[in-house]
Amino acid sequence: MTTFEMVVRTTSGFVVLYILCRILNKKLIAQMTFFDFVAGITIGSIVASSMLMKDIPIYIGMLGLSLFCLYTFLTNIIALKKLHWT
Repeated sequence: MTTFEMVVRTTSGFVVLYILCRILNKKLIAQMTFFDFVAGITIGSIVASSMLMKDIPIYIGMLGLSLFCLYTFLTNIIALKKLHWT
């Protein structure tokens, strides 16, 4: 992997991660549930893997990250609606 490719991968990973975390509205650690904590660790792992594994195209890694964040967001919405139903 060239230095330029690493810079591009890191920058794109950071930008996508920043945008998705703003959408997910991540809280302080003290306010996180266990699910939020595990999701945060997993999101970081996905970004790190997509930055460091040169045999996986960056768009595939960012797609996986986006899908995981979407599933996390939907799970949070379902959990909030379930609280209102009870």
